[in-house]
Amino acid sequence: MPIGKLESVPLRELWKHEELDFSAWLENNIETLSEALGLTLTLVQREKTAGAFQVDLVAEDADGRLVILENQLEPTDHDHLGKVLTYLTNLEARAAIWVTSDARPEHIRAVAWLNEATPADIAFYLVRKEKGMTSHANISPSKENWISAGAGRSGLSYNYVIWRNERTGVELYIDTGERDQNKRIFDRIAEKKAEVESIFGDSLQWERLDDARASRIRFVIRKGGLRDDESNWASMQDAMIDAMDRLTRALKPLVHALHS
Repeated sequence: MPIGKLESVPLRELWKHEELDFSAWLENNIETLSEALGLTLTLVQREKTAGAFQVDLVAEDADGRLVILENQLEPTDHDHLGKVLTYLTNLEARAAIWVTSDARPEHIRAVAWLNEATPADIAFYLVRKEKGMTSHANISPSKENWISAGAGRSGLSYNYVIWRNERTGVELYIDTGERDQNKRIFDRIAEKKAEVESIFGDSLQWERLDDARASRIRFVIRKGGLRDDESNWASMQDAMIDAMDRLTRALKPLVHALHS
């Protein structure tokens, strides 16, 4: 059997046509997307009519609510953003998933804004076919020791955290501006602690912080830190990205359920 070198190829070489090829592939592999987002998706229909337009895929979540899926094999553009909004409103769906090969920073910010500005029971997902969260892409560093991105609900954020010595971490930070609401959200998620940690694959720090307004759920990586040798930064970043991927996969269904 000949053995060759694995090479990356453009998505267009694998799927020549979004609707005919990629949408058909995703229809048969909907569980892959479900697992990545921490959702339970059941496929309803491909190329469903929405007025004069056709939606790539329409699914249902675990509660029977409609979810629209818009696929794009090139970098995100305004046309597809408009389609996402048009399909979601005309079908009265409760969530929109935009799958793309490359998410432009302008559209990452647009989707983050939509999650903050729209009603709490509406959710937008921007999915890029590579490792790591697009929500943290192109966020400029600050003088603080964390980088934050919205978690899909107002007042909740996923943060990368780094300390000076031998510690980095990832967390879900809960601060809606109201202490009692923060504690209620924390308690609701904490009811599923065993399930969350099973999906995450490790123990988490469940910090209700009764003496503070905010609460958080954190995982600390006992390696790295700002003073660590620069040659170790790449492996440190890989560990943080892996932990964030697992944390969001474990918490997304519960964060999404807060809308209901």
